[in-house]
Amino acid sequence: MISYYFGSKEELYLSIFKVKIDESLSNTQKIIDRKDLNAWEKIKLLVRNYSNRIKHNRNFYLIYQREQLSASNDFIRKFLFDTKQNFINAFQEIARQGKSSGLFKKQVRIDVVITIISGSLLNAYNSMDMYDSLNVIQKSKTSEKFVNQLIMNIEMILKPLFGYDENN
Repeated sequence: MISYYFGSKEELYLSIFKVKIDESLSNTQKIIDRKDLNAWEKIKLLVRNYSNRIKHNRNFYLIYQREQLSASNDFIRKFLFDTKQNFINAFQEIARQGKSSGLFKKQVRIDVVITIISGSLLNAYNSMDMYDSLNVIQKSKTSEKFVNQLIMNIEMILKPLFGYDENN
């Protein structure tokens, strides 16, 4: 059946990647286009949405991260490159919006921003079982608190990078 609909297992694999990433990019674009949010609120919402996507699609993001590291297939490598470029463009647009409105005072390196967000959240979710077994956190009781604290810390790190001061 797989051959009938997708041609091969690899085509099925690529189709799953495409659906998940297109969904993510679509959600990101909807946030960028919102007029009721300022640039900082958009960044906060993007971080929280990314966290929720990882939480609800952990297996996919494990595969995604593995593919980023190995990318043995040229098509997947190009697809991942294009996907990363789309997210960079999205964050650049939000940074531009924030800078032009005077909300952000600094020019920020978007690659650093994306690395902080994705690296922190992917590591947190991928390490949760290990933390649980080491009794650092009890997954069933405190994982949500752990992730919320991490998100707050990510926001605290991003504020000075963008030159955002909520009091001004």
